[in-house]
Amino acid sequence: MIRKKHKTFLSVCIVLLAALQFVYPSSLFTQEKKDVREDAFADPFEEPFEEDPSDIADPLEPLNRLTFSLNDSFYVYLFNPVSKGYGRAVPEGLRQGIKNFFSNLSSPVRLANCLMQRKFKKSGIECKRLFINSTLGVGGFFDVADTDWGYSLQDEDFGKTLAHYGVGDGWYIVLPFIGPRNTRDTVGLAGDIMLRMTYTEDLGNLMEIKALEYVNENSFEAERYERLKEGLIDPYVGFRNAYVQYRNKKLQE
Repeated sequence: MIRKKHKTFLSVCIVLLAALQFVYPSSLFTQEKKDVREDAFADPFEEPFEEDPSDIADPLEPLNRLTFSLNDSFYVYLFNPVSKGYGRAVPEGLRQGIKNFFSNLSSPVRLANCLMQRKFKKSGIECKRLFINSTLGVGGFFDVADTDWGYSLQDEDFGKTLAHYGVGDGWYIVLPFIGPRNTRDTVGLAGDIMLRMTYTEDLGNLMEIKALEYVNENSFEAERYERLKEGLIDPYVGFRNAYVQYRNKKLQE
């Protein structure tokens, strides 16, 4: 059980856990540039949105729009400037190694979700990745499981696990700092936090680790958010549709 004093930090932890997912709903870290593009920095606008936006359950739209505006200010005036400064101060090679390290640290969470979805082949791959990268990859600093053995990262989370057992999307929600979610994926996010806490004793330390992780990841392309927003007549609708399309695509994999 979580100690009582930790409960007061849970909402803060959730905010930091998904800060980057404001724009990038998936947090995948790999060694090669092509893998980063396909996963962590996959552009949800690369393909035309095929779903009728009217089909998205968004009864909280007025509140969601307000939260989206606050998140936008956070991204433009705080998170991106910090990421850019960090990117100038830390060499790219070191930042890539840090990305790989954080990916390896999250491997048990992906493994648990693979097992819960009864995807045993993916579970085996994640086991191999964890062992290889933790040893030959110097604690995960190098993703040699992918580059040398071809064992690519398996993108599974608790939101996908819930969907696997028939839980529907629910309402579209924009969470403060966290960004686009639906009710199922919000519960899934909390589930992934709890899984992570099984081997992270102190919630405060987890919060600090995640803050560094997201600043490090965003430093590779800190101007991406502004580029995605350019040309959108209604950025709120554009990001909402992109998130729904992105998640639907991930659920089909």
